[in-house]
Amino acid sequence: DKIVQDIIGTNLTNLIMATKESIPYLKETKRLHPNMNVSIIQLSSRGATFRATDETDSIYCASKFGVRGFSDCLFKELKEDGIKVCQLMPGWVNTDFAKQYEDRLILENCIQPSDIAYAVDFILNCPDTMCPLEILLQPQYNTNKPIPTPQEK
Repeated sequence: DKIVQDIIGTNLTNLIMATKESIPYLKETKRLHPNMNVSIIQLSSRGATFRATDETDSIYCASKFGVRGFSDCLFKELKEDGIKVCQLMPGWVNTDFAKQYEDRLILENCIQPSDIAYAVDFILNCPDTMCPLEILLQPQYNTNKPIPTPQEK
């Protein structure tokens, strides 16, 4: 079905294709600049974890589990080349996408784009002796608006 193809295509197939195309350039960069931190940072989702699967988002979660598996294998393929592979798995991020759900989300409590930048900076500044494989980012505060009871409607 088209919805399945679109979600898998966007979240997994396109990510794999773009990553595979970039690998020769990343290997060459690491060869020419051995002290440079060369990293692949995959943006996944909290939906790639068992603690965050949702019965209404099975295809989305499956696509993000695919990203998780791909990233894990890719790290093993590239680690001897000195290329790091890390997966960021944020919960709700205050983006234009999240604004579609502002009737049920408290956007100011969501992870902020600057928080994602902070995590990327952390990855890019890790010493060559380690690689954070997965970073799960959970909003500190409740992001869900209360559901009104029938009496409150």
